[in-house]
Amino acid sequence: MEKSENVRNKIMILYIINRLPGITLGELTAMSMDTCYMNYFSFATAFDDLVSSRFLSISTRKGESRLDSEGKPVSRCDITPVGLETMNRLLHLIPAHIHTFLNKAFIDWEKDIKKNIEIRATYDPDLYGGYTVDLVLSDGSRELIRIRISVPTKETAIRICNNWNTNTQSVYLSALSMLSGECEYGTPN
Repeated sequence: MEKSENVRNKIMILYIINRLPGITLGELTAMSMDTCYMNYFSFATAFDDLVSSRFLSISTRKGESRLDSEGKPVSRCDITPVGLETMNRLLHLIPAHIHTFLNKAFIDWEKDIKKNIEIRATYDPDLYGGYTVDLVLSDGSRELIRIRISVPTKETAIRICNNWNTNTQSVYLSALSMLSGECEYGTPN
């Protein structure tokens, strides 16, 4: 691979991460290859160089709710201050047509990431003859809310799970409103 092509690929990867902080490595790989300006091998080479140069970081976040195919928490990518500075200095090296393509592609990529919102409702028997209900809402990169509640019957647990799955947003907003001390209209109680 030509040196200038490798530099361009690195800048494109940094640009993607800067625009979509906290994306998973899988998302970054797919988006980079979606550009059609790099294949998997050129992506992997550029990515590895960026990590070893500390221009980007890859880590598993505490409390990560998204799991990979092996059931392990996904790793997320972020640009470092050095990476951001370098990207800003070298952004002009991305040809105008690639820059235009990336800016249009971000619209679709952001929609795809928003689809990763996870709503989960499960229940399990507890040691006291009742059930523990676990309700989770995640925005794809972090848990927005997790509620764990004990209930006396399986029927109640099922009803709570069904209500959570069908009314997640309104339940979340109501809980946020009540816990923050604001009523529905935004004024304190």
